Amino acid sequence: MRRFRFIFILIPFSFVGQHFMPIMHDTVSHNHELIIDGIADYSSSSIRIDLAKKLLYGGDIGQDLMDASAINHRSINRFGMYLNSEIEYRNRQANFFKNPKFGFLIKAGAYSYLDVLYPKGLYDLCFYGNSNFGGQEIDLSGLRASAFLFEKIGFGLIHKQSNSSVSLNLVNLTNYASINISDASLFQSNAFDSLNLNLTGSGYLMNSPSFFSGIGASIDADFRIPVLTPKEDTILFQFKLSNFGFAHLINEVSRYDMNKEVPYTGIDVNSALDGQNILNSGFSVLDSLDVQQNPVKRTVFLPGYIQMSKLVNESSDRSIQEFYGLRMFFSSAYTPLVFAGLNFKLGKKINLGGSLSYGGFSAFSGGLYTSFHHKNISIGMSTENISGIFINSARGESIIFRFRCAF
Repeated sequence: MRRFRFIFILIPFSFVGQHFMPIMHDTVSHNHELIIDGIADYSSSSIRIDLAKKLLYGGDIGQDLMDASAINHRSINRFGMYLNSEIEYRNRQANFFKNPKFGFLIKAGAYSYLDVLYPKGLYDLCFYGNSNFGGQEIDLSGLRASAFLFEKIGFGLIHKQSNSSVSLNLVNLTNYASINISDASLFQSNAFDSLNLNLTGSGYLMNSPSFFSGIGASIDADFRIPVLTPKEDTILFQFKLSNFGFAHLINEVSRYDMNKEVPYTGIDVNSALDGQNILNSGFSVLDSLDVQQNPVKRTVFLPGYIQMSKLVNESSDRSIQEFYGLRMFFSSAYTPLVFAGLNFKLGKKINLGGSLSYGGFSAFSGGLYTSFHHKNISIGMSTENISGIFINSARGESIIFRFRCAF
């Protein structure tokens, strides 16, 4: 049970590919291309980054930090984080199946994902304890969380003229856990001498420490769609599907069923963490609950996403180009996200841009990016939450890196 961490109460991880560093559509054909992406991002609807840093990296959580985030909380709240890296090689010189229209690609990547939906009562209980709830019932319904750690290697086709591509990937699932609490409440007696927890829900947790714990398959797709405008200009739209697939766990996983009333002693966040971060503290909520465990076989769907967006034409002479789009994760905690931004071309080598977005794991956020292009090499850096770099009251942090080499 120790592995079912406190992380599921409030904090999560996740993954993604492109984001708001806009994809540059290059009309110049290259025989070979190497692309490397890396992303680290977390965001929340309610938790400020000064508190999130303590939870993620360790440290004492003071009253001021708890109070500052508490006022942001509503009845249901979200927190999500994703970390991933990916490398892709594209070959347009080869004629796949002797068809001159198609080349091929090879890709590999590692992805982590965890998202959480949680009620305000859970935040209050975890950070303030039960002393403020004498004679009251705390509503804890609606907690949902899922976590994935997986790797993939894939092979696919590239349409040379449009740059569209499709790949089929072999997936290795390293770790997985989930929890779904449909109905829960905690009653504190007036005398503060007893706690009763009514709990209805279930959870899954892998028991195997093996790196190869599950096997599956996924599909990635990137379709480029040209549209002719009334001004006789051609703009390009992208439909992107990433990590749409499944994984079957090789070994049995533990299923935890909760449908009972149990005595509960409460938890104390600072004592549980003891200055450590949530990943290394060894704290488990289930250690204080009488929850039944049963081994089961399970197949899970991967946390993929769909994104539809307008691309930036790298070969265009326009000094300013707009980009915009919509992103949707296959996740109950992630709300559809809309974004829009402007790309400024500074000479022939530098692009600078900014974006605004609404949705996802938080609400409004602003992004900033820059990219440098020299001959056949381009490097880009971006953030989807510029305020997270400077302001403690921001609801997240983000950094994105991309390297591309054509030869």
